[in-house]
Amino acid sequence: DAGTLATDSVVTGKIADGTIANADIADLAASKLTGALPAISGASLTGITTGKVLQVVMGTDTGYTTTTSSTYSDTGLSASITPATGSKVLVLISHGGLDKRGGASGYIGLKLFRSSTEILKFSGQFGYTAGTLIQSGGLSYSYLDASAGGDGSTAITYKTQFNSEGSITAGVHAGGETSTLTLIEIGA
Repeated sequence: DAGTLATDSVVTGKIADGTIANADIADLAASKLTGALPAISGASLTGITTGKVLQVVMGTDTGYTTTTSSTYSDTGLSASITPATGSKVLVLISHGGLDKRGGASGYIGLKLFRSSTEILKFSGQFGYTAGTLIQSGGLSYSYLDASAGGDGSTAITYKTQFNSEGSITAGVHAGGETSTLTLIEIGA
């Protein structure tokens, strides 16, 4: 009758399609998920509390700039991001087309700044040569800025600066090569 069922009397063939509601499913083993699954939005995922990529911003520059000064000046490469409170910013730098003019040895000094704070220094070395021009494919660096200090409403600008160390004319973005500064916000 309607109030009792015989043992093993409810089998798949006796259940009408669409009659089991989500509330009737207390637990579903991952092994039961087979075949084509519907598209899932990343916004619907739960249980991921840290390490999410929240945004990606990129700045580029191709303008050829030179200096003979040991004082650092802007390369023209910059990008701004507005990170949330507690987020980290992964900074990827690719400086293309570094060159030096003049017979002496020396190097191009490069620095990364967050606003007015220097956070990384790196350089490209050029040895002595009888010629007047040595060109390099460039330098690539990465830096995880765990101290970005975002508040969710204030933009932070990252930029690079360069100088000449030695009696050379140092140049960036030579030969029309593109330099990139990519900022990846990683949620706390």
